[in-house]
Amino acid sequence: MKFKFLKFLCIALSFTLVSVSNAGLINSDYLSAGDNLAAYDASQSLNWLDLSVSEGWTINNWASNVQQNEGWRLATNTEVENMLVSMFTTVNALNISSQSFATASATALEINNFSSVFGQSSDNTRSYGLYVDEDSVWRMAGTDDFGVNRTIWGAEFGYNYNNLAVSGSNWFAMYIVKKATNVPEPSTLAIFALGMMGLASRRFKK
Repeated sequence: MKFKFLKFLCIALSFTLVSVSNAGLINSDYLSAGDNLAAYDASQSLNWLDLSVSEGWTINNWASNVQQNEGWRLATNTEVENMLVSMFTTVNALNISSQSFATASATALEINNFSSVFGQSSDNTRSYGLYVDEDSVWRMAGTDDFGVNRTIWGAEFGYNYNNLAVSGSNWFAMYIVKKATNVPEPSTLAIFALGMMGLASRRFKK
């Protein structure tokens, strides 16, 4: 009986760990340990810079603003689209390049997860980023949350944001990435799950 319970507990906690590791992007660090100013994307082996960090940057100055000699670059169209597919259930390969995606609805949880990972603009309602699409046009993708109206914007939203990419804006940031070389520390939930597994094992040995 004890063995069966322990086996069940291990399986349950294993699923918890898997769900944590597959939950889209997770917070990572940029300049110092614990600053949570980047995000680790396991599916693409990328680190994403928080939008709150690159807010107001332009195509002329972004490279001088990032941590130097660390391999940061502008995200590609494919990388942005893959990231959005992993973050939102309403986004898929069929609608990601259509303007209808500009008004796709998102759940409050998805919006909160996105803004938690990428940060928010100075007015605390928007998480917008600029990137260059496959036609070399500057596009915007991200979310806004005004309580009742929660919206996913982009990836091929029907505007050319080249002027904003040149001049900057306190509402818009830039999607900047680099190849991930170090996997972030386990999340608090993962550590808790491992701890519970250890305690359960110790109890049943006694």
